[in-house]
Amino acid sequence: LNAIMKSHFTEALKLENNARLDRLVLNAPRLTQLSAPALSGLTRLDVTAPKLAQLDSAVMPNLVDLKVSAPGFKQLDLSTLSNLEHLFLGDGALQALTLGANTRLEDIFIGSSKIQALDFSQLSALKNLHLGRNQLQVLDVQSNPALMSLTYTLPAPADIRLPEVGFELPVTVEPAVKKIQALTSADLPDEILRKCVSATATSQG
Repeated sequence: LNAIMKSHFTEALKLENNARLDRLVLNAPRLTQLSAPALSGLTRLDVTAPKLAQLDSAVMPNLVDLKVSAPGFKQLDLSTLSNLEHLFLGDGALQALTLGANTRLEDIFIGSSKIQALDFSQLSALKNLHLGRNQLQVLDVQSNPALMSLTYTLPAPADIRLPEVGFELPVTVEPAVKKIQALTSADLPDEILRKCVSATATSQG
């Protein structure tokens, strides 16, 4: 069961008795509160809600694809989403992102944020990582052996710790974005965006 919702009027939305809902695309500029007691069947969630301040991912334990454009978010805990594979977070004021048992997470795209620390140490499947402008002082991906591509918006973190093998530093630096890529890596962030959107296109077909 798929649902696509677009509303310019709704400030509070309740999603109850929707255990069969597999995919939800929500575009609600005025939404401030999302109540979803149990969405155990949900695997794909795409939310655009500029005024939404929080999201309880614990009620969506089977998410595989998550795309959130919600500049009002300050904190986001995704540590329990063990099936998550693709994560896209748009620009915003996010200060804390908690990742943990996300052992299937392959692609992460995080837009501009106020994040000061990120822990990728348990993300054994991580392949592609893009970080927008942030406040990171340390970027440690030494524990991510599957990593193929890393990009970040300048200024760079003061301390970047890479896997021991498979990476080479670029000879030149682009004006806005610096790339560190494995020899076989694909372009980023296009690769991540393609994967995030592909699930939506497939479901609609």
